[in-house]
Amino acid sequence: MILAAAAAFACNVVDPIIADPEIEVSPATISADYTSQVYDIAVTCNTTWSITRTDAEGNEISWVKVDKLSGKGSCTMYFKVLENPDSLARAAVVTFTAGPNGEAVAYVDVAQALNPDPKKDEPDEPDPVDPVDPEPVVEGCTMPVYQYFDNILGLNCTSGAILISDTWGVGNATVNGNVMTFSNGVKFTKTGGDAEFVTAWPCHTNPKTYAGFQIGVRANFTDGDKWIISIPMKDGVAGNLRFLYGSRKESISDAGSYKWSSDGENWNDVTSMASAGSDAAFKAFYFTVPEGQIPAKGTLYLSIAAHPTAGVVYFQNGFCLDYADVPMTTIDAENDTKIIISEGFDGTKDALGAMAEVTGFLGGVTTGYATASGGTKAYAPTNASITTKNCFARPGFLQVGNNDDAITGRCGFNGTVTLAVGDRLKAMGIEKSSVTVQFKACGYQNAYDRISDAKIVVKSGETVVEAEGELAVGKWKNYAISIAEADQSTVLVITSAASADRKENGTAASPYESADYRFFIDDLLVVAGDAVPVTPVDPDPGTDPDPDPATPKVLCFDFTGEPQAGWKTNKADSVYPNGGSDFTYVLDGVDYVFKLSTCDVDAGSTSGPYWVAPAGDVPGYLSSYAQYRYIGVPKLSGYAVTKIVVVGGGVSLSSAQPKFCITNSIAASTTEAGAITDDSACVVKGGGYQLLEANGTGTLTYELSETEADTMYYIYGRVKGSIGSITVTYTPSK
Repeated sequence: MILAAAAAFACNVVDPIIADPEIEVSPATISADYTSQVYDIAVTCNTTWSITRTDAEGNEISWVKVDKLSGKGSCTMYFKVLENPDSLARAAVVTFTAGPNGEAVAYVDVAQALNPDPKKDEPDEPDPVDPVDPEPVVEGCTMPVYQYFDNILGLNCTSGAILISDTWGVGNATVNGNVMTFSNGVKFTKTGGDAEFVTAWPCHTNPKTYAGFQIGVRANFTDGDKWIISIPMKDGVAGNLRFLYGSRKESISDAGSYKWSSDGENWNDVTSMASAGSDAAFKAFYFTVPEGQIPAKGTLYLSIAAHPTAGVVYFQNGFCLDYADVPMTTIDAENDTKIIISEGFDGTKDALGAMAEVTGFLGGVTTGYATASGGTKAYAPTNASITTKNCFARPGFLQVGNNDDAITGRCGFNGTVTLAVGDRLKAMGIEKSSVTVQFKACGYQNAYDRISDAKIVVKSGETVVEAEGELAVGKWKNYAISIAEADQSTVLVITSAASADRKENGTAASPYESADYRFFIDDLLVVAGDAVPVTPVDPDPGTDPDPDPATPKVLCFDFTGEPQAGWKTNKADSVYPNGGSDFTYVLDGVDYVFKLSTCDVDAGSTSGPYWVAPAGDVPGYLSSYAQYRYIGVPKLSGYAVTKIVVVGGGVSLSSAQPKFCITNSIAASTTEAGAITDDSACVVKGGGYQLLEANGTGTLTYELSETEADTMYYIYGRVKGSIGSITVTYTPSK
């Protein structure tokens, strides 16, 4: 058997365990005269099935021929009753057995009349390899193209490998020599020496005994051998395309190993290729087909030059051919009056992990692979008003939540999309407003054909504003959730209704029963309703505002824009004296003072933090530059710092995760003994170490207590990182 799915890792399960296998056949009886005749048999089944042919004594017979000995699901098959050469009537029964343990059975009884002119020594006929009727005309594929190998019966779980003989039917394809031909006309051809197609099982950590989607296909290769994939196109194809597939134990990573052709003879170089993952890796190559070069009913040819590894090359799972350019979102852009946050997630279009490109958009052969939240496929938003956790890039939209169907240890992690609505209201000059959160959402169908458990929740703080029920799979649905009043402290979170847990899901009866809280969103808008503008004030420039004895003050210092006047903007200039240097941040017309410093022993000789200007699509950020660096947040007269929120700048400055804590002074040593080694050594209660993601994303929240008024507190880094914003809450002293 050969199996794959339209993904690189977690793919469509071919035969999930069916609790109640069912099978019916029609007609259930055939009465034939003595001549040779062909009959259509309709099979209705919800799982895999196989057939046997016997006479009244239970002996196997061969005078009833069939075009397939096994199958999966419902289909129409062919019986050919051969001419009866004998003067005696004869009878047979064809038995259909369904389910892994033969739980369901159906029968076709065949009775054939005697031959009035008996014949002798007539040669027997073999079972037909192809249907008795002519093969259907292949109309070709439409874009996008998704191809998977469909396993039927016969997986040898003991040996873990099965040699595929010539002409062996493999569900949705047949193997004939070096060529696999699929029912939709797609062909896989191995050039060069003879092919020995073998299924390798398992190819990856196998989540379930019958989880056949983990099986891959391999073939013997020598230098110069290639895979040639021919794809008949119904409507033709042109433009910028991407071919994405999963493979194992082959190290093709150069564009020169890939070609495309419109005639199978003249080959063109691809533009580029990329890969990601472990040895079971995503690989993608990009190329452009000129308009009209592959017309309707033409064929696109792709060539992959194989690299021998231990005598075999695995082509695991399946492939997806899609357009490389994702249409840009047309929703309204952010502005200073109405649109608080606008995000189309268009920046995710080039994600190698974007394998939810499936038949019917998100239905049928569904996929979804995600590593830990800091992996290369994690989504790092460029919009400073949005932070994410366990969210992953899809082609022009966002996956919220993490679940890898292939490995039980990766099951069930919620995703969160955090929206800094209050910060945007402040920037817009709005004191408070009713708010509507608008987005498109879609449910998920996992590798076991199970619909995800996701129910979307929008929270304001810990309060659930609204929860949406079952999500449709295979199509987007529009949602609009209203919040009666938002102010400059409002933070909204889009997540799932239930909390997923690695331990909880890892102990489920079987992996496909584990909770799966993934869903998809796109075209996100946060819109202001009845807005109340901020009452203008005219504070004395250069001084802190007078403390309000009752109300905490929340100040957000954003570093994603152009550096303010006087700030250091590069490593070479950011050398500070003993005790650090002061820098003024002007916010709403008021001057606030930051202090940037290295450890005192390095004063005057080592670079410290600095503000990096935006470059292209990369927003600005505050670089902590290196370990043992200090960022002192402004102090306010009459107020104590009680909360600090640090949002990552989305730029990776180190292979390690950025690590920060809160302290109340600048150490005089670069040694860990002289600095802050761990949470127990932190003198600020609630200021212990926290980690950003390795790619610079994430949010750190420090709830501080026992802090003193009129005192500067420092963000201290032991691993360098980028900071997009710092929000400080000041509480009046008693």
